[in-house]
Amino acid sequence: MRVGIEIGGTFTDLIAVSDSGQIESAKALSTPSNPALGALDALLRWRPDASGVTSLVHGSTVATNAVIERKGAPTALLVTEGHRDILEIQRHEKSDIFDMHYTAPQPLVPRQWSLEVRERLDATGAVVTPLSCDLRLEAELRQLVERDGISSVAVCLLHSYLDPRHERELEDWLRERFPSLQVSLSSVVNPEYREYERASTTVMSAYLRPVVAGYMGEIERLMQDNGLQGNIQIMQSSGGIIPIQAAKEKAVNVVLSGPAAGVVGAVFMGGLSGVRDFITLDMGGTSTDVCLVRDLQATLSYDNKVDGLPVRAPTFDIQVVGAGGGSIAAVDAAGYLRVGPRSAGADPGPCCYGRGGTEPTTTDATALMGILRPHRFFGGALELRLDLAAAAIGRLSQTLQLSALEVAEGIRRIANSNMTETIRLISIERGHNPRDFALLAFGGAGALHACEVADDLMIDTVVVPEHQGVLSALGLLASDFTVDLVKAHPADAVALDIDALAAAFDALDQAARTEFARYGLETKEILIERAVDIRYRGQASELSVPVADSAIGPSACHAWIANFHALYKERFGHSFPEKQVQIVNLRLVARKEAGRITMASKPEGAAPRAERSEIYFGGQLRQAEFFWRPDLPAGFTCAGPAIVEDHFATSFVPPDWSLTVHDTGTLILTRSASAVEAAP
Repeated sequence: MRVGIEIGGTFTDLIAVSDSGQIESAKALSTPSNPALGALDALLRWRPDASGVTSLVHGSTVATNAVIERKGAPTALLVTEGHRDILEIQRHEKSDIFDMHYTAPQPLVPRQWSLEVRERLDATGAVVTPLSCDLRLEAELRQLVERDGISSVAVCLLHSYLDPRHERELEDWLRERFPSLQVSLSSVVNPEYREYERASTTVMSAYLRPVVAGYMGEIERLMQDNGLQGNIQIMQSSGGIIPIQAAKEKAVNVVLSGPAAGVVGAVFMGGLSGVRDFITLDMGGTSTDVCLVRDLQATLSYDNKVDGLPVRAPTFDIQVVGAGGGSIAAVDAAGYLRVGPRSAGADPGPCCYGRGGTEPTTTDATALMGILRPHRFFGGALELRLDLAAAAIGRLSQTLQLSALEVAEGIRRIANSNMTETIRLISIERGHNPRDFALLAFGGAGALHACEVADDLMIDTVVVPEHQGVLSALGLLASDFTVDLVKAHPADAVALDIDALAAAFDALDQAARTEFARYGLETKEILIERAVDIRYRGQASELSVPVADSAIGPSACHAWIANFHALYKERFGHSFPEKQVQIVNLRLVARKEAGRITMASKPEGAAPRAERSEIYFGGQLRQAEFFWRPDLPAGFTCAGPAIVEDHFATSFVPPDWSLTVHDTGTLILTRSASAVEAAP
C-alpha cells in the first residue's frame, strides 16, 4: 500500500491506498512539540507496523513553524561588498498603509552575521571586480562559527542569476575551509532578479536546511523502526513531491507543503465528481485555507511571504485565515465578539474535548447548537463534553447579555464571515466572480460551514468529496514527482533572440531530466510544462504566461504576448496592447506520475433510515435528520436541515439547501430555487 501522512495544526491525517483501490484512513491529534510523534501515532492507529507500505508521502508545517517561531539554524549571509544591509533595508512597503505602528519583519540573519565579499558583476553579467576571498573574510566567518555557532551559510552575490561563476567559486572556497557548514547559493535556490527577494529566499533555505534535515531524519527513523521498507517522498509547496533526500537539500520548497496537499486532493476529487471550476474551503482545527481552481488548474504564485518575509518559490495561491474549529471566541475591549485568530489547537483543544481547554471555540459553539453530536464525533472515539462547552459559552453570554445558543450561533456567523472575506481576496480581487464557481469543502470542519459561506457569496453549489476529513492526505498520494526550474532571461519582445530563447528552454529541460535521474527515477514519460514571465516595459512586476507550443518560434512568441495582454485585462480590468512588453524569466515544470489512485463507484440502494434530533439554527430550534455517510447510496437525495456524519468529519445541510450523492460518493449540495431568487 501507498500511505500519505499530513500533519496539521490540530490533527494528523493518514490515508492508505492499495493497488486494487482499497482505501483506509486514520486520524490522530497532532503533537506540536514533536510533530513526528503525531505522524507515528496516526500510523499506529492504522496498523501496528508499516511492513506492507511500498511508499510513504509526507507533508507538514514544520518548516513554516520554524520560520514563524524563529527556530531555524544560526545562519550567515555572504553578499557583494557594499550590500551588507540588503535584509535590513527590505522594500519600502507596508502591508497596512494606515498602521501607524507598523514594524518591518525581522530578518532571519542579523546584520552582524552578514559579511561582505569583494567581487562585482554588472547588470549584464559581465565581471567588473573579480572574486577575492581574502584572509579578512575567513577570519570573520571563523569567528561567527566558533563564537555564535553558525552552521549554515547563504550566498547571494549581485547579479549572480545571470552568471553564477562567483557563487560557485565561493562555494568551493567555503567547503575547503569550513567543511561542516551547509552552503546555499542564490543561483541555485532562486536564480531571478530582485536582490532583496532573492537574498530573503536563499537565507530562508539556508536557515531551514538543518531543521528540515533533522526532522526528515526523525521521520525516517521512526517509520523504519516500525517496519517501513519503502521510499519516503515529501510534498512541495507547488503540489508536487520529491524524494526525502532532495527535500533535505531544498528546504525552502517545502515551507508551505501542508496546504498544497489539500489543493491537490481537491483537484483530484473535483475531477472525478465532474466539477472543474471551484474554490476550496479547507477548514481544520487551527485555520482555513482557500484556493481558486479553474478548469482543474490551481493558480501558482511565485511571490509569497512567510511571516512577512519574501519567498520566491512556486506555491499554490492559497490564502489562509485564522478561522478553524479551535478558533477562540472572546469579547474585546470595545465589547464586541471576536473569533480567532488565536486557536486552542491540539493541546488543549476546544473545551468540549475535555482535555483542559477553558476558552470557548467554534467547535464548542457547533456542538452546543446540536450540529455535532457527542457520541458521533471523531467516529465515536472522542466523546464531546457539552457541559464544558455550555459553561465556556455561558460566560460569554453573561457578558453579552444573550442566551448561550444565540452566542453560539454568533460565533459561527463571525467565523463564516472571516472565511467569506478571505474567499473574496482570491476571487473578486483577482478578477473572478465567485458565483461562477462551486465551493469544494473538506478538512475536519469545512463542510460544517460551507453552505453558510456559500450563501454569503451567492454560490449555488457546494461539493463535499469522499474522504473529506483526510483529503489532504489523499492529495499527497494523488501528486506527481515534480521539478520546478526558473532562469532569468531579460529581453525586449521587439528584439527577441529566438535561438537564445529556445536554447535556454532546452537547457532547463535537460536540467530537469538530470534532476530526475539524480532522484533515481526514469526520465521517460516526463510531462514538460513551460511558462514565461512577461511585463509591460517599465513595470516592476510581471505575470506568468503558459507556453503551449513545444516548438519555440516567432509565431509562438506572438501568441505568448497576446495571452499576456488577455491575462492582464482579466486580472486588472484593462490592458495596453500598444505598449512594449519584456520577457523577464523562463519557467519549466517537469512532472512524472508517482502512482495511480483507483476510486470505487458508490453503489445504488435503498435510502437509509434517518435519526432525528433537535438543532438550533437561524435563531430557532428545528428538527433535523442525521445520516451516517457510509450508508448513503448513490443517487440519494434529501432536503435540509440535515447532518451527514462520518468517521472524521461532519457535513451540515441548512434549510433551503438539498443534498444529492454522486456516483463517487461526493455530496453535491445545492441551494434551493427560492433561496437563489431571493438573493439580491
